[in-house]
Amino acid sequence: MKSNLVKKNRRDKVFLLILILMLNTIFSLAQHKTTYSMEHLKSKKKQELIEIALETLKEKQPSLVIDLNDFEGTAWGNSKEILVKFRRIIRYIPLGTDPEKRFSYDITVNLNTNEISPFDDFFKSEFYIETKEDKKSIEFIKKNFGGFSSDFENTIYEGEEDYFIDLQNQYSYGKYVLNKKTGKQKPAIQASYDPMPTPERIEDLDILTEIK
Repeated sequence: MKSNLVKKNRRDKVFLLILILMLNTIFSLAQHKTTYSMEHLKSKKKQELIEIALETLKEKQPSLVIDLNDFEGTAWGNSKEILVKFRRIIRYIPLGTDPEKRFSYDITVNLNTNEISPFDDFFKSEFYIETKEDKKSIEFIKKNFGGFSSDFENTIYEGEEDYFIDLQNQYSYGKYVLNKKTGKQKPAIQASYDPMPTPERIEDLDILTEIK
């Protein structure tokens, strides 16, 4: 009787071990991301590459929920790699944020390696997640200040009484102040940069170029 009980316990343990191994295999397969050859990726257009990047994001960062309307999606490539970049149109810095704190606002997906920056970076910074309060503030600013163009890097600093809005690109910049209660703008500063000399083109560099 005791011998039969021992045998039964052994069979149960073996069965449990096999079940665990099977579940681990299934889980691993479910987490496996399809890799694509460079030739295959180069045959794709911008929107197709963005769709592949979104699938990678969904599989590797399933808890991440982002509004794609808040990002500008672009695709870049050279002879070695294809990248999809999601650049946040508005960079919002909430009141009370530590001045030493550095948020990551943008996402870059390497379609060759399936690595996602900043999440797979060795020295990664905290990725900014918009809160309900932040979203309400941004909507208030859009209503009273106007829309924001992806042609600029748009940064909003929340102060005690005002929002400080900084817009800039390689050609010009603007600094604006918007009252948090009234939505009224204070005097702004706007200026243009002196045109930069065109750098000499080096043909042998394998630089990333934008894919349309």
